[in-house]
Amino acid sequence: MGRNKRAQVGHSWQVSKWDHRAIIHQVATEVDAAIGGSETGLILDETSFPKKGKESVGVARQWCGTLGKVENCQVAVFAVLASGTRVAPVDTRLYLPKAWTDDPERCRKADIPPEDRTSKTKLELALEIVAQARHRGLRFGWVGFDAFYSKNPDVLRTLDKAGEVFVADVDPDQRVYLDDPEPTQKRGRRAITYRTNRKAMRVDEWARCQHKSAWKRMTVRGSTKGPIVIDVLSRLVWVWDKKTAKGNHWRLIVRRDIQTPEEIKYSLTNAGPDVTVKELAYRQGQRYWVERWFQDAKMDVGLGDYQARGWRPWHHHVSLVMMAMLFLLHERMAHAKTLPLLSCADVTALLTELVSQPRTLADLLKQVGKRHRRRKAAIDSATRQKLRCQRLVVTK
Repeated sequence: MGRNKRAQVGHSWQVSKWDHRAIIHQVATEVDAAIGGSETGLILDETSFPKKGKESVGVARQWCGTLGKVENCQVAVFAVLASGTRVAPVDTRLYLPKAWTDDPERCRKADIPPEDRTSKTKLELALEIVAQARHRGLRFGWVGFDAFYSKNPDVLRTLDKAGEVFVADVDPDQRVYLDDPEPTQKRGRRAITYRTNRKAMRVDEWARCQHKSAWKRMTVRGSTKGPIVIDVLSRLVWVWDKKTAKGNHWRLIVRRDIQTPEEIKYSLTNAGPDVTVKELAYRQGQRYWVERWFQDAKMDVGLGDYQARGWRPWHHHVSLVMMAMLFLLHERMAHAKTLPLLSCADVTALLTELVSQPRTLADLLKQVGKRHRRRKAAIDSATRQKLRCQRLVVTK
């Protein structure tokens, strides 16, 4: 069939009709079976895919985190289940800017289903993912996300009302009240407004006011560069946005690495008093693993390597990547005792060499073992050096 003939027929001839939602649902079910549980976190984050032109579904000039600037790209919200270092995806939503949802013909050409052409913010997509995860019966004890999602207080309140425990990063200028603001109503001609006599305080200002003895030192987990030792502040605070009749009584967690004290992270959580400060600090740090998942998915599986323009092909590609990442999780878990340092890159490299070169698996595993011994020696060296530095910090 010639090029013009293909154009007349349309692009549907090259698009398979299988349902990506069934694949994503099955992946989520298997991820839950592998690592789901009360100590597992459902972590939300977005990633972007730089693209040229205007045809790729959802593409627009918008903030592109991959490039660190406003650029032509697609953006999708993802959710992963995270249990320690074990992370795998369970859902995703492609964000459609208003330039798309306000253009029915553009949506039709991209084959976007009618029910998905509604304008939704990334925050709404994230809440949809959480609700869908609960509806499917996925097992997780808390929800984590960065400051982008917590900028809107409705997100935190919605999760709180739904009975979800969250650990939400917030910006340094997040304002809190040290005492109940006890809002009072003021009736105006058009609406009811609220006010308080209490004074709000920025979380970074509050942290700077704390005596050094208020910071509690703890080790939250190990890493390839040695144990992660942090100083932590914790306090019950009131969060109120001046739009509701009462504030929310939540916990503020402030965390800093002892070797980089200028880097401070602030989080709010509605976790109950039975959850220790150390556990909250650990959960706060688990967001690292979703960023690591994006890195592995893009570098080792090809999450960003596609030329698909339509709605269905994009979701086909992403669901297959999710399935591949599930496979990598299973392989790493299966060989955790014999190859504890096995990475996604190791597995993909092994598969590539087995297919492309006439070598036995035993020979390849010997090479992997040598690399891991060198990696283990580097980790041990970094750990010793970090421990020496930490002892010096403590002495000072």
